[in-house]
Amino acid sequence: MRIRHFLPPTYRELRRSHVAFVESANLAVMWSYKAACTTVIKWVFQQNGLLSEAMAYNSWVHKYRLHHYQKSERYLSRLKRLSSGAFDVVKIVRDPLDRAVSSYIHAYRHGYDDDGIAKVVQRPVARRQRFSFREFVAYLEQSDLLYCNPHHRMQVAPIERHVLFRTRPSKIIKIEHGLNAALSELERGLGLPATDFTNPVFESDHHTLRAAQAGSAADLVHIPKNAVPPAAMFYDRELAEKVARLYAEDFLHYGYPGNLPQIVAAEQDREVGAPALPRAQL
Repeated sequence: MRIRHFLPPTYRELRRSHVAFVESANLAVMWSYKAACTTVIKWVFQQNGLLSEAMAYNSWVHKYRLHHYQKSERYLSRLKRLSSGAFDVVKIVRDPLDRAVSSYIHAYRHGYDDDGIAKVVQRPVARRQRFSFREFVAYLEQSDLLYCNPHHRMQVAPIERHVLFRTRPSKIIKIEHGLNAALSELERGLGLPATDFTNPVFESDHHTLRAAQAGSAADLVHIPKNAVPPAAMFYDRELAEKVARLYAEDFLHYGYPGNLPQIVAAEQDREVGAPALPRAQL
């Protein structure tokens, strides 16, 4: 093992671990892309008295996070002390099977990896020539999931892997079990002000509908803009096994079973055709 892993985490490793701080509670919140990160960041900013400023800067709250919050001394000083054990740490995670579909939809809609996907599937991929979930998984198999686009990256963070200065969250919050309820419980336990999650600022301006359809969605290359099939419909046994292998560390580290029943049950809890996870969580 490289000596690097026995030294304190570098600034780059800390930044790549995606951490935000609730200052009044000395709480560090670890999060991942495609795991309700927008809701989480808004909640942190609300607790820090920054949400109004962040939303006034840009309605896409991550612009404020990147351009101001993560460059501020109030943030950087805390980040440097993270591995000292000075903070209580919670981690927000998502079922890797569900998250892989969410990553696919994100890449499908925004086209940022079209060139790389085209090379793997060996056919043109463009605005009017999209790609299936099966093809996306083939692309993931050729990707370094430790360093690739953060929307596809493993959820286990560099500081959770560290040998001597490992950060161990005291609480894991799984968003499929109810993120708002878990954050509200956290507020009560830490004596934080209660958040009104019905406030429109926590709502998405766009809901993705879950739409039932006949047969598998694994090979669809046209996904309706506002009606995505339930996550379980993108899988067959082969794809579930591939995603379980690709994200094996996430499954093991956060105690996920690595099979479909959990996300099937989650979909059945929602009425088909009703708004599911808002864009912030999808």
